[in-house]
Amino acid sequence: MKQKLKSGLFVFSDIVLLTISFVAAYVIRFDFDFDAIPGIYVNRMLLLLGISLILKIAVFIPFKLYKSLWKYAGIYELVSIFLASALTNGAIFVYIAFVDRLAPRSIFVITGMLDVILIGGSRLMYRLYRRLVLGRVIKMDNLRRVLIVGAGDAGAMIAKEMELHPELNYRPVAFLDDNDFKKGKKVNGIPVLGGIEDVADVVDRKSINEIIIAIPSAKTSVINKIYEQCVKTKCKVKILPSMSQLIDETIM
Repeated sequence: MKQKLKSGLFVFSDIVLLTISFVAAYVIRFDFDFDAIPGIYVNRMLLLLGISLILKIAVFIPFKLYKSLWKYAGIYELVSIFLASALTNGAIFVYIAFVDRLAPRSIFVITGMLDVILIGGSRLMYRLYRRLVLGRVIKMDNLRRVLIVGAGDAGAMIAKEMELHPELNYRPVAFLDDNDFKKGKKVNGIPVLGGIEDVADVVDRKSINEIIIAIPSAKTSVINKIYEQCVKTKCKVKILPSMSQLIDETIM
């Protein structure tokens, strides 16, 4: 029921945004002077808008724009929006170009661009809302400030998961990595503040509660040395297991 309500709200939101896109295209096409729009086009606007909305919503459904998990919205979802918009606006463009001149052909070129901006923007804003607004309702007393050792793919994945799920009460604060190229850079907007030798200093400066060692490809001897340095900080330390450890069930 909750998912149906959410999908219904997205449909309603899309109808509003597509209407705005349609009207804005006319305003842009006629240099922001609505009075300059020829009467023959004005008289057909409502009909064309209705056809446009029905066609676009009908195409958005098989493109699964109302079934995607938009809190994970990314490139795939934006490409789906672009393709759905290109298909619908392209079809209408061909119709008015070769069958019935209901509007200037450029209208649906402009509309296509605005559709992607508005519909895509609304989905990304929803994701941003979940990450920023919902994240603020977390009780600060329970928030765990996390230092991630390893700024590679595994570390980036852990940081992203924490940001996508603020209800877990984890906040990735910083990375450590012995790769000199990565030091001073940012991964997912989170700074790489130094190498493993800086762990005590970073824990103190950033009020770290927990350390996660995310270097699953490293040798056991290397992980053990890093672990020994991390436990000296008195923080809780977790180790992301390697694939072989997961298979052998030898997780530390």
